[in-house]
Amino acid sequence: MNHLILHLKKIEQLIQLILVQGYTNKNSLEIMYFSLLREEQKILNRLMKMNLDSLDAKKKLKVLLSILYRDDEAAEPLFRAWLRSSIWSPSSCPTVIERDFRKSMFREIQHELKETVPYVQQIFDQEQSRYIIPALLRTTNQRLSY
Repeated sequence: MNHLILHLKKIEQLIQLILVQGYTNKNSLEIMYFSLLREEQKILNRLMKMNLDSLDAKKKLKVLLSILYRDDEAAEPLFRAWLRSSIWSPSSCPTVIERDFRKSMFREIQHELKETVPYVQQIFDQEQSRYIIPALLRTTNQRLSY
């Protein structure tokens, strides 16, 4: 459980770095992406404050982790679309440094989420974790474990 919390804290820090940087061109893609990041941040805050010793902790953990994974799943195409639009539209283009910073933060968040998969699968059995962890993260992680 401690390893899971460490990865979740790292994700929270990465999201905070992106949110602190703020909007670069404030287009609709970026606004939607930021709203998903803020929701992920709220979920992560709730996970960090959660009493894991309570009777219904596992049920709450399942719900919160499901939301976190689904938000990330929804954020991925938005981020890629924002990245493409920021490259194509020179008038609203963030600097290359800003774009690369966000790209690296996004990749790190993805990496940390993949790292959480085995810990979530330890807490919940294989059957239950199928409903928490998106299929792409499960299959990617299984390939890495050869």
